[in-house]
Amino acid sequence: MIDFKGNDKPKELVPQGAHVAILYSIVELGTMEVEYAGEKKMSRKIRLTWELPEEMREFDGEMKPMVVGKTFTASLFEQAKLRPIVVGMLGSLSEEEEAEFDIKSLLGRSCMLQVSHEEFNGRKYANVASCTQLPKSVQAPKQVNTSVYFDYATFDQEVYEKLPQWMKDKMAESQEMKARRGFSEQESSENFSPPSLLNW
Repeated sequence: MIDFKGNDKPKELVPQGAHVAILYSIVELGTMEVEYAGEKKMSRKIRLTWELPEEMREFDGEMKPMVVGKTFTASLFEQAKLRPIVVGMLGSLSEEEEAEFDIKSLLGRSCMLQVSHEEFNGRKYANVASCTQLPKSVQAPKQVNTSVYFDYATFDQEVYEKLPQWMKDKMAESQEMKARRGFSEQESSENFSPPSLLNW
């Protein structure tokens, strides 16, 4: 169905290349079934979203920065895709720092993101390819969007209600959300206690 109000226009992709960025949103999507190497397994996912203050666009009549996000498995082991993002933002991550790492500490932190354009199932999207610290010659920009942090251990209902609908739909598939709604899952124990992102 064609939307004659203009909402059928393709969404503008974040331009490819290096961008000054600020991490303003960290959301625990939850533990859900994924397919990896032809096998299905349970994996705990989080979503990180950055704003790009040098890529301002008009949204609903107001100038705001474009944003780009990526979903990761909530793990910092050596092969995890999240680890180089965290190390890139911090500059380094020792064993001692990893043991005490609180991902919430990254909220509001500036960095340089490398964005590439990828295609999946015939749809193009902007992908966060890598992350590094800001060069010393670049001044950290001021954050525009309000910081967002959500995990199931604290479950802030007000924060949850403000999340995008597509994100809440995805979260509905998680063990944590099903447990909250009273569903019994084969993969979940009767006393399922959702882990916190505060402790890895």
